[in-house]
Amino acid sequence: GDWRMYDDAHCRVTACRLPAQVATRCVELTRGLGLCYGAIDLIRTPDDRYVLLEINPSGQYLWIEEVTGLPITEAIADELIGAVA
Repeated sequence: GDWRMYDDAHCRVTACRLPAQVATRCVELTRGLGLCYGAIDLIRTPDDRYVLLEINPSGQYLWIEEVTGLPITEAIADELIGAVA
């Protein structure tokens, strides 16, 4: 769904730690597509499965950073300047 059309009462945005296998697959997908950044939309189903909706090579993330407090801009900047191995 479009983040500008969220129903905040029914569609929560929260920070969470992805299972290692899911996180690894996200990194592999991003790298496999030749990207250094990709905004990945996932959902977690009621039975605890993670489902990929899309990856956007220029996706918006600032609103997620503002809602969650996660340092996304800093991580992207570090990657761009080569501070992250």
